[in-house]
Amino acid sequence: VYTSNECYGTQAEYIRDGLNYKDWCDNVVRLLESSNIRAVHVMCTINALCLDTLPEFLSELLKFKTTYGRERVNFTLNILRFPSFQSPLIMPDHLKQQYQARLQEWLSQHRDSSMLHEHELNHLQRLIDYLDVVKTPHRETFDMPKLLSDFRNFYVQYDYRRGKNFVETFPNLAEWYESIQIQQ
Repeated sequence: VYTSNECYGTQAEYIRDGLNYKDWCDNVVRLLESSNIRAVHVMCTINALCLDTLPEFLSELLKFKTTYGRERVNFTLNILRFPSFQSPLIMPDHLKQQYQARLQEWLSQHRDSSMLHEHELNHLQRLIDYLDVVKTPHRETFDMPKLLSDFRNFYVQYDYRRGKNFVETFPNLAEWYESIQIQQ
């Protein structure tokens, strides 16, 4: 069974409107305890918002693997490129470096775990390198002021239309988010 998620708790619920994180975890357990399901694959779409709790989410997946077996749970980290304004590359360098360091720390702590597949380790290392080396979301869409404006405008509207609150959900991003100017 394939499912999607890329972060933990209320941040996952914000990103995936309608998701109940506890129910998602309970359903993964239900699948893993079923004799009819061979494995659960979690596809993680790596975007600007998920990096805040991605290490905690990876730890959750590692718990599932430890409980149900290495072959029963696996994940991929698929870096979002479009829409470009949701790319992790739109964040300022200090935030990218902070998230890169947290992911590197998680990888260092778990690199030798027998529960992780080589492709999972490779995906994580690729993301760490991506946050360090790649500087623009996509060469044809690189107008950073416009991307930032689109990011802010999208989440202002998302909050308004869905009854959500970006600043409360992502306190580590609040100062940066509130500093973004919306272009007219």
